[in-house]
Amino acid sequence: MEALGHVEIHIQDYANPGKLKTDTFDIAELRETLTCVEEMLFPDKKQERPMITLQILNGSVIERFTTSLTAVARFSGILALVINLQELHGLDKKTAESFMKLQAYSVKNNRSIALSTSENQSKLKITPESKYDHYDDGAWTETEFFFYGEIVDAGGKSNPNIHLDVPEKGVLTISTKKEILSDQKENLLYKTVGVHAKGKKNIISGDIDVGSLSLIKFIDYVPAWDENYINGLIEKGSKVWSGIDVDTWLDEIRGRE
Repeated sequence: MEALGHVEIHIQDYANPGKLKTDTFDIAELRETLTCVEEMLFPDKKQERPMITLQILNGSVIERFTTSLTAVARFSGILALVINLQELHGLDKKTAESFMKLQAYSVKNNRSIALSTSENQSKLKITPESKYDHYDDGAWTETEFFFYGEIVDAGGKSNPNIHLDVPEKGVLTISTKKEILSDQKENLLYKTVGVHAKGKKNIISGDIDVGSLSLIKFIDYVPAWDENYINGLIEKGSKVWSGIDVDTWLDEIRGRE
């Protein structure tokens, strides 16, 4: 059985912390918070996600969401980043939007919210006066990636894509064109392949915006180490970057003067 962890949302009335109780908590508010938590934990994989169970506890209103420890640990890292920066910059777009929805819920219902997890007891506090209501995606830049993994699904009528199971990254959904799939000489399902893709990467955290990935081409899967090939790439890259001040380039990408 997979190890479990939990995420807690402690909700209080902002003006009168002792006023809100479980028997005065409307289901419309419950629905809003349920949606926010699901999107925070699984921004891209709602259909494939593990079960999330809910327990509502007294103490104003405490919602405890139990799910896989892997998902909780990942969210703990996101929570720590937001607590440290006091802003949403550096998050992927969908995760940032889920925090923005929780901020909007706080303002609309005059609620004070404290977010924590079983893996990190530090609390992120969201109130009608906090400012988690905007997101600057200037920290994200378009780049190219190389992934190696097993294709576990491929196709789609209106939005064709492949599902690539990549070690240590999980299953990535990579959009593609029908022509690329139809031109393959063999069925790639359950085959280990190399994929050349493009998408967005956060230059601050190093995170990949998995919702932005699109296929450029399939590449031959060569598991053996080719030192000459690697050295050639290093030499080629060194020439390209030789006249560029990396710090200045990063400042320009981030929009700094």
